[in-house]
Order: sequence, then structure tokens, then C-alpha cells
Amino acid sequence: MNYYLKLFIEAIFVGIGLIIVGSVIAFAVRNFYPKPNLPDSCASYNKYYVMEFTLFLTGFIFHLMCEAFGVNHWYLTNSAAANYSS
Repeated sequence: MNYYLKLFIEAIFVGIGLIIVGSVIAFAVRNFYPKPNLPDSCASYNKYYVMEFTLFLTGFIFHLMCEAFGVNHWYLTNSAAANYSS
């Protein structure tokens, strides 16, 4: 498998992971944060899954940017897991 296909697949998984984490956090905030009085027209604000799409694109593009700017390579050599010795 070539480099760009692997990078694309990684970016998809990062995007999906961000959707899951972001949705759980949004659920928690929605249930514990005081609810403001909004007009009825705001009830369908996420009718087209805008939040989920935005979270996916954020994770996808963030992963590509991290690869392009060398953050992934830096992380692989400097992360806590890379420096852990048992």
C-alpha cells in the first residue's frame, strides 16, 4: 500500500474518532449545561449533521496538516509511549 493511501486512511480514522469523541462531549455538555431559551426554529439546527461533518473535516485536515508539518514524526519519536521503558 502506498504512502498517500495509508495517510488518507489514517486521516479518515482520525476524522471518525473526532466525530465520536466530539459527539460524546456534546452530549455531556448538552445534558449538564443550562439550556437557554431559544426560538423553535433552532430545534433543527443539526438537521443535516453539520456538527458531525465539521468534526470529521477538522480531524481529517488536522491529521494531514500534522503529517505535512512533521508533527507526526516528532510525536513518534518524542511521545510518552515512545520514551517509556518498563
